Amino acid sequence: MLCGLPGSGKSTIAGALAERLGSTEVLAIDDIGARKDRREALKQRLDRAASRSSYIILDGAFFRRELRDGVRGLGYAVLLVYLKCPLRVCLQRNESRQETIDSGGVIVMHHRFQPPAADESPVVLPTERIAPEVAARLIHRAIDLVRDSGPAGRLGPRGGGLSGDPA
Repeated sequence: MLCGLPGSGKSTIAGALAERLGSTEVLAIDDIGARKDRREALKQRLDRAASRSSYIILDGAFFRRELRDGVRGLGYAVLLVYLKCPLRVCLQRNESRQETIDSGGVIVMHHRFQPPAADESPVVLPTERIAPEVAARLIHRAIDLVRDSGPAGRLGPRGGGLSGDPA
């Protein structure tokens, strides 16, 4: 699960990571249903993606802990990656996109953003200073470390979250 402000590099890094991993599906949270139906729609999309892909990348702001906890409650273990980026850089990147997000909305999200806590065990990447390909390599390494830690560390349904292999 990639979390961070709009413009922090989530979609760019998700693409680089998907290319690196192969057999990967990227689920953009913004593309998943209305807010009231989002949890069930996400669960259905995750289940479908897990049946056909080795890895699933969730691309969304996940700016509140309750949103991240909600994903964890869907029966998949999750590797949380926090793409930490200063507001000024996010706003600059946002302005250079083809489809911009209202800068006021980005600022409000920044003020409401709850950075992942230590008990969420996030991988924290300062995306202002590292290239997307480097970030993808570091995330891939983290996935390998979790996967290689044994059955409790598997990533997939009911025992793990980025891989589609049932535990």
